[in-house]
Amino acid sequence: MIKLLFTILLLLLAAPAFGTVAYCNGNTPANSTGNFSFSFTPSCTPGAILLWVLQDSASGVSQVSTPTYGGVIMVAAAGSPVCMASQRCIYKYFLGSNIPTGLQTVVVNVTGSANKSVTVLALSSARNTEYVDVDTTINGTGANPSVTMALAGRTAFVAIGFVTNITGAGNITPTAGWSVPTAEVLFTNPPVGAVYKYDTIASSDVAAGWTQASASSSAIAVAVTEVLIGGGVIGGGFGTTMID
Repeated sequence: MIKLLFTILLLLLAAPAFGTVAYCNGNTPANSTGNFSFSFTPSCTPGAILLWVLQDSASGVSQVSTPTYGGVIMVAAAGSPVCMASQRCIYKYFLGSNIPTGLQTVVVNVTGSANKSVTVLALSSARNTEYVDVDTTINGTGANPSVTMALAGRTAFVAIGFVTNITGAGNITPTAGWSVPTAEVLFTNPPVGAVYKYDTIASSDVAAGWTQASASSSAIAVAVTEVLIGGGVIGGGFGTTMID
């Protein structure tokens, strides 16, 4: 009997525990052709900081150096940036551990003069966070771009950042169940872009996208969750470490 109870205890300890994350707040400062440096105060103790950079024009050339949050270097998502053939780019960066609390300075240094926009979002969590999915496959021409984010049964926050050749911010809209956490971006050319978030924190797979007429678009969608506790895989995205 003691051996059986010990075995059951080991199984319980080894089983992965799934935590939850929640959206706190975000900020989109004014567009700039130069470096960004602005203050941001999360409305919670942050367990994740998500940052997108939307770049207009510049012949599809990467013009963003690694951003920092409170002096901490942010990590680029796998496949970032995504640049469409018609020149515009989308970048994605992340912090899921060792995040400074309270008022912080967000710095994004650039290497070129293309017009850019930055959106930063804060999530709360009980422990460190990681990507459960990242998608960079939206990069072409079509109406109503969309991709399914695979959550692997883990409760996650899902968001997508994108740039598109559609003219005018009124010609892009979130799909049902999605919203604009900060502001849509209108470049002077005048293509547009935005970061949209899914309003439900859940564990079911989610279709990430937006509504528009047919046009060239590029996007990076992410699903962020707490790291596993117990047996499983943890990591800051797709660089993973097996734990016993």
